[in-house]
Amino acid sequence: MDTLPYRNELTSLRSDTTHDWGEVTKGRAPHKPFLLLSILDGIESGWITNHQIELSRDLTDTFFTYWNAIMGKDRITTIALPYYHMQSEPFWELVYKEGARPFSSSPSLGSLRKRVEHVEINPDLFRHFSDSQERNRYRKLLLATYFNKETAELLEDLISLNRLSYDYSEGLLERVAEPFEKYVSNDEKRYIEQSYKRQVRDKGFRQALRRIYKDTCVLCRSSVVTRTDESLIDGAHIIPWEDKGTDDPRNGLALCKTHHWMFDSYLLTIKPNYQIKLSAWLKKEGKEIDHTLAWDGKEILLPVEERFMPHEDALIERFKRFQEIN
Repeated sequence: MDTLPYRNELTSLRSDTTHDWGEVTKGRAPHKPFLLLSILDGIESGWITNHQIELSRDLTDTFFTYWNAIMGKDRITTIALPYYHMQSEPFWELVYKEGARPFSSSPSLGSLRKRVEHVEINPDLFRHFSDSQERNRYRKLLLATYFNKETAELLEDLISLNRLSYDYSEGLLERVAEPFEKYVSNDEKRYIEQSYKRQVRDKGFRQALRRIYKDTCVLCRSSVVTRTDESLIDGAHIIPWEDKGTDDPRNGLALCKTHHWMFDSYLLTIKPNYQIKLSAWLKKEGKEIDHTLAWDGKEILLPVEERFMPHEDALIERFKRFQEIN
C-alpha cells in the first residue's frame, strides 16, 4: 500500500520540456521542484509554520541556493515563475490582496509582491510535509523524479547545508544573551572548524546579520538585490575569524559586497561611537565617489534591538588596526 497519498500530484508537476534543460533535470524545467524543496527546508527549519506561505527572503534565498548550484548563475530566472505557475497544480492556490485583480498572464516579481498576499497549499499536504519521516520521503521522491542520480546527491548535500547553516545562525542569534567575548580560544576555533564546514559557518553568519539588519547595508543603507531578487548583503566580521574573532553577531555588520570589500581593505571603518571613518588615502585619492566621501563622520544604521548592537570591544580593536594601517 502506498503511504504517500500525494505521490501522483508531486510526480506529475506541469513543467516546460521544450527548452534545453539538460540531463541533470531529466529534460524538464526544475523551478517547481526547487520551490517545493525550499518549502520542505522551511518547514524543517521552522521559518514556515503553516500552510500559508509568503514570498519571504528565506524562501527566495533557499530557492536560489538550489538554482545557482545546479543550473548556474548565468542561467537567469526568478522565483516568481514557480510561485505563480504552481497554481496549475491542485494543491496550490494564490491568495490575492484585498481589491487586487488576478493575473491573466505570468507576472513580474514586483507585480507578484504587490498583488499577492501569500499562497496556500493543501492543509492536508502541509500536515504530511510537517511529519519528519514523511517529509524525508517526499523529498527523496522529488529528487528521484526530477533529477538524475548525481544531481540528486548534490542536492542532498545542499539540503544538509541549508539545515545546518540555519541552525548555526539561530545559535548565533541566541548567543547575544551571553557576555560578549571578542576572541575564540585556539581550542574553540579548532572545534568549530572541525564541526562545521566553512560554507555552513559563512552562510549561517550571513543569515544572522541579514536578519538583524533586515537585509540592509549599514553604510549605504541600501537593500541591495539583483533583478531576480537575490540579496547581495554579506555578513562582515569586525574582528576577522582568521584573527580568532568570534562569529557572535555583535562582532558583525551587514554590508553590501562593495562596502564589505572596502571594510576588509581598511579603506573605511566604524569607530566605537558607530561613526564611519574613511581612510586618508580614500579621501585624498577617491575619484567620483562623492556619495561615499560624504559618509565620513556619519553614524551607521544600527539594529532595532539593542542586544544586537556591534560591541564596543570589537569596534575598538578594529579601529586600532585601522589606525595602524592608515
